[in-house]
Amino acid sequence: MSTSYQLKRWTFQHIQNPYLQESLLNKFFRWADEQQFQRLFWLGFTFMFHSCVLTPITVMAGLASGSGFWVVIGAVLSISIVAITSLAALPTRITIPVFFLSVIVDVVLIGYSLIHAIHYQ
Repeated sequence: MSTSYQLKRWTFQHIQNPYLQESLLNKFFRWADEQQFQRLFWLGFTFMFHSCVLTPITVMAGLASGSGFWVVIGAVLSISIVAITSLAALPTRITIPVFFLSVIVDVVLIGYSLIHAIHYQ
């Protein structure tokens, strides 16, 4: 191998482009991976918050608005995903994004129930 090729290869690998930034999604996944030392806290928090706060609110909103039983099914599936990841003791790089995804699902279901309740009064 010639030295000029090695120099070019070294140059391309070690130059940092100031215009390239880490995406918000990559920062989130890196942060979730760094939370591994607090794994038990995250497992307890995600399971308890979802099962004691978010799922009852979602089920009550769905049943009170009369939007149908599929809202309850969505809430049960959402808590099931969190429970499976918690009980399987998966790493935080998996459990935290799954938790936030299930929170988004529940918020969408609550929003749908509220819109349904307002629209069909």
